[in-house]
Amino acid sequence: MTKCGPHIIKRLSPASLSSLPNSQAASGHAHFYLHSSLVDFDCDDTHELRPVTNMKLASVRTLAKLVCSFLNTWQACTIYYGITRDRFVQGVHLDHAERDALRLGIDAMVKDLQPRLIPSSISVEFVPVLRYAGEISPKNPKYVVEVQVCGVRQTVYTISGGTCYLREGGLTHEATANSVRGWIAKQEEEHFLAKECGKIYEAVKEPPIAHPSEGTALTALQAWDKVVF
Repeated sequence: MTKCGPHIIKRLSPASLSSLPNSQAASGHAHFYLHSSLVDFDCDDTHELRPVTNMKLASVRTLAKLVCSFLNTWQACTIYYGITRDRFVQGVHLDHAERDALRLGIDAMVKDLQPRLIPSSISVEFVPVLRYAGEISPKNPKYVVEVQVCGVRQTVYTISGGTCYLREGGLTHEATANSVRGWIAKQEEEHFLAKECGKIYEAVKEPPIAHPSEGTALTALQAWDKVVF
């Protein structure tokens, strides 16, 4: 008998169930992971996999460093608790009280980040882990805990004590003053190049017919926020 390899998947929604066997094509969950499935992403500049089986063993200090580094990418990033380093979904056992306690713990951790985060910069989602699509919620449920992060552009984030963390090559590292300056210069260069490419694209497009009353809005590049070390 041929043994099937792991099903490679990020997470499932009801709309994606057509790719599964008919016997598995029903689920009451909006989104879920299949246990032991292989996700289609790895640790990189926007993803971090944390293979914990008990959230009580997860380090708040480590989470703060990861969140800080992801905020400084200015991209949508996610930290996944309950997915192994080799990308297999295992999940974390959490009851309702434990999920509430985890939310409160993340809220407390956020207070150590500077500058103060806007509500859309961080969120947490508990995505169910099922043995098969259509499984009724088990008595002892497992979840992949997704901590979703997105920093505001032109903002440098630090944790308590003024320490800055950056994300490069799938790793989080403490930044020195020089590395922060180099990172800022790199971001400014990328912003400038993107802006120039936009100008070139607009220049080669066929110009629209403008009415005499129409004006042109100009947006100046804002200054960088102050970096606190």
